[in-house]
Amino acid sequence: MIPVVLAAGAIASFIALPRGGPRTRPILRFFKDVGEEWRHVMTDARAAVGSADEAYQKFVMQKFDPLLGRSPTTRVIDTGNGDELGKPGDRERYLNRYFGSATASVGTALVARAFPPVLIVSVATALYSTKPIFLDGYKALVRERRLRMETLGSLFFIAAYAG
Repeated sequence: MIPVVLAAGAIASFIALPRGGPRTRPILRFFKDVGEEWRHVMTDARAAVGSADEAYQKFVMQKFDPLLGRSPTTRVIDTGNGDELGKPGDRERYLNRYFGSATASVGTALVARAFPPVLIVSVATALYSTKPIFLDGYKALVRERRLRMETLGSLFFIAAYAG
């Protein structure tokens, strides 16, 4: 009975909102204020994520790429889409993010052996890092109606995640 009463009250409140009576004005003002605060929070979050991504891309360029024998010149020649000498292009940045996610997944899986709740983070990062394979497998199977390597890889990951 209580859920029915609560639902009826919510419906009645939303029906009364457009009229703009004196009792509904504070409610509308509250939602407007919350919307403005949320917009500022999201702007700050985007800036923080962008600066963290720039720092990560710089770290990969300076510390990890030299281990693979890649210099800034070969990076631009190999990818062909760098904006300037020594700056990675969009595709390389995309791959660096997925590589970092896969590395985090392995690290959290190792920690999860000692502390099992961390396994939730490991599964989330593993799903994120295998997203391109799932998307390509879906595209091959549904749109192209072909069985490609990505489709088999997707089936492999589903079986591995299932147990």
